[in-house]
Amino acid sequence: MPDKVCHTCRRRRVKCDRSLTSCKRCLTDGLECQGYGKLFLWNQGVASRGKMMGKTFDLPPSRPAKVSGFKASTPSPNDSQIIDCPVTYESTSFYLPLVDPSIQDFSPATRFYLFHFHQGFCKELVIYDVAEQNPGRQLLRYAHGHPVLLQSIIATSAHHLYKCTQPGGTNRLSIYNDALVFKDRAIRLLKDALANVSNFDMSIMLAAVMLFIYVEFMSGDCWRAHLDGAKALIGYIKSYASRRLLHSSEGLFIRRWLVSEILFIDIIGSTHSSTWSLQPSIYGIEKDFDIDSILTMVEINSFSSFPAPLLKHILALVQIADDSSDSINPLKLDQIRARLGSIRKFDPFEWASKIQLLSPRKDIDERVQIASAYKSATCLYVSRMLPPGHLDNYTPDDRQTLVSSVIDHISQFTPTNDASVVYGAFDHGVFGHPVQDCYYCDGSSGNHLAV
Repeated sequence: MPDKVCHTCRRRRVKCDRSLTSCKRCLTDGLECQGYGKLFLWNQGVASRGKMMGKTFDLPPSRPAKVSGFKASTPSPNDSQIIDCPVTYESTSFYLPLVDPSIQDFSPATRFYLFHFHQGFCKELVIYDVAEQNPGRQLLRYAHGHPVLLQSIIATSAHHLYKCTQPGGTNRLSIYNDALVFKDRAIRLLKDALANVSNFDMSIMLAAVMLFIYVEFMSGDCWRAHLDGAKALIGYIKSYASRRLLHSSEGLFIRRWLVSEILFIDIIGSTHSSTWSLQPSIYGIEKDFDIDSILTMVEINSFSSFPAPLLKHILALVQIADDSSDSINPLKLDQIRARLGSIRKFDPFEWASKIQLLSPRKDIDERVQIASAYKSATCLYVSRMLPPGHLDNYTPDDRQTLVSSVIDHISQFTPTNDASVVYGAFDHGVFGHPVQDCYYCDGSSGNHLAV
């Protein structure tokens, strides 16, 4: 064991565990460990020995790095050397390293992925990227003090950047390797945190799991397992952890956003399978934040922009289908028929007009398009619950018309639209089969989350 603490911990004035070959404290915090040996520092152009001692030389002015193709190192089995070389860019200019003191000790790659999370991924979480109202950027404020959240953010950012990179790109494989390395780090930290769950802030834990759900949306099919974990954490918060929560206004905003996103994903996920267990009661962790309030938060500024009235109908229909009684019970059929009638009466323009009062910009036409697509998709979902040939059900031609309606409304959006995604409209649970791979890779709102 080294006699001295590592240079990084000494500069940060924190306790160092003096591990070899690099400090585990630095690894956990996502920092570059500068080791225990001598540091050689460039002394601003001043010669310190020889004939030139004491003489100074002008340093070339520092220039902003340029952004475009990301150039990262290939991950090495040694965690202390992973993704730790400088990144080069072209085109859009910004300065590296970032000047924020809270991240000045991070490696260049870590800072780069944090920058991408801030500038790229966070825009996809919301319809309106308004200052102080983007939950992703609010999370960044807590990342430095919570390693599990920090590594989850970086892993999410790396996977998102990989998805945004064109196939065949020169750096795509390096980005993917980085994504896997950061994901592995985050999983290990999350595992340790869950083993001592009572010692951690539950809002932070929930945020880390939510980010893992996003990662799986972009890279795999294990999001249901993470969703189950998120629901278990919400149940824990409701029962035991009320004293270990972020109590600031920012913390309340983040927690409500997390709960609303998880409930939304839970509702949409329940359309996949009749064996899905949906328990809305677990989400009521606050007296003044009931199911209606949660779904309203989803429709106003979530990347999905799913109308709350339609979500309520889907929630009720899932619970009807969950009933253990006979699937052709007349009472159940009457309930389904009534729901279908209400869905057919849903007016996208009226809904969009009400939402417009809460919107920071005029986008009523886009809201009408997206609500119309959701309405048609929801009608298709209900039609699958009614027996074929039922008087109130759709004919095969009618179903095809609804499918065409969804696609037509979706096609009105471009990658530059803010509200440019319909989550679940191309879901197995709605159509019963994949309809179309509507997928953009330019970083527009929500497109990489709503696969």
